[in-house]
Amino acid sequence: RDDAKIAVGTKIGDMQVHIRNANADPINALPGTKRKLLVERKWTCGKDEIVSQVAAQHTRWGYWFKDISEVKSLGAHVMTFRVVLAESEGDASTKLPSHTIRFSVVEGPPSRFELTDLNGPYRIGVPFPLRLTFFDKFNNVAKPPLILSPTLTASGLTLTRREIQRESNSNVPTISGVTGIGKVESSTGNTFNLIVSIPKFPLFAKDIRFLPGPPATIFVPEGDVKVENGRPLDIQVEVRDVGGNLTSRPKLTVVCELPSSLPKYMAD
Repeated sequence: RDDAKIAVGTKIGDMQVHIRNANADPINALPGTKRKLLVERKWTCGKDEIVSQVAAQHTRWGYWFKDISEVKSLGAHVMTFRVVLAESEGDASTKLPSHTIRFSVVEGPPSRFELTDLNGPYRIGVPFPLRLTFFDKFNNVAKPPLILSPTLTASGLTLTRREIQRESNSNVPTISGVTGIGKVESSTGNTFNLIVSIPKFPLFAKDIRFLPGPPATIFVPEGDVKVENGRPLDIQVEVRDVGGNLTSRPKLTVVCELPSSLPKYMAD
C-alpha cells in the first residue's frame, strides 16, 4: 500500500505484476508487434539501492517477483515497477508505463534496553539521573513502553529513585533522583554492580563507581577530654557522609568552640 508504514524486520512477500492494455487485458508484447515486454523492479532507500530485478512473463503467473528477506533499513523507501523492452529489442523512444509505491520503515517494538549517558563516578547520597534507551531486535532505537516500572538493585547499596521523566520529542526516558547509600572503603570509592530490571525485558547490569558523599555528620568520640593548661587541644574528629563514610572537601574546616574566654580551634 502506498504511503504505508511498516516495522523493521517485516518480510516483503512475493509480488505479482500484470501489464494490461487499455481494455484491461493482460499483454506480454508491445501491441502490434512481437516485441517482448519485461518488468523491472527497483527498490531504493535514500541513496542506497536495495533491489534491482527484471522479470519475464510466466505463462501461469504473469510477472513474478520472489519474496525478499526482512527489511532492515529505516527511512523512506521507493519501489518502482517499470515496463521495459527485452534488451535485444530495446527502443529508448518507446514510452512504457510504470508504477511507484512509496512506504516508510519504522523501528520495531522494543526488545531490550540499556543505561546510556552514564556520567559516574557518583557520590553517596547525591541524586543523579539514569537514562534508559530501548532497542528493537535490529538494534534501532525504539519507543519505550507506555508503562515503565524499573527496579534498581546493587549489592552493598540501598538505591532509591523518584519518577520516570519523558520528554515529548525523545524516545529516551529518564529515571530521576537515583540515590545510593552504602559503605565505601576510601576516598577513591567502590565499584558496585548495578542491575536494572523491567518486566518483560532482559536484565541490564553495569558496574558503576561511588565516591564518599558530601558531609552529613560530625563524629566526636564520647567521653571526657582532659587538657593541660598551655598545651594544644587534641581531639580526633571525623566528618562522615550520609552513609557513615569518612569524607572530605576542599576548604572543609571543623571548628571547635569552647566556653568562656578559651580559644577557638580550627582544623582542616
